Amino acid sequence: MGLGTLELFVEEGAKVLLADMQDQRGLDLETKYPGQVRFAHIDVTSTASFPTRRSPIADTDSSEPSMKRRTNDCNSL
Repeated sequence: MGLGTLELFVEEGAKVLLADMQDQRGLDLETKYPGQVRFAHIDVTSTASFPTRRSPIADTDSSEPSMKRRTNDCNSL
C-alpha cells in the first residue's frame, strides 16, 4: 500500500496497520496520525519476519460490531 492510499484511509477514519522495513518512515507516520496508524517492521518478502502474536491494531477497542467481526476475521488468518 502506498502513502497516498494510507492517507486516504486515514482521512476516511480508518485505523491502519503499516507493515514495512523503513523504520523511521513508519514511526514518523505513526506520530503524524496518532491512534490511527500503527507501524510494524515486517519484510513482506520473508514469512520469517511476520509476527507470531496478534496484531497490535487488533487490540484496539471498537464499539462497532462490524469492526469487531472484521478484526476477528483477520486474527484467524
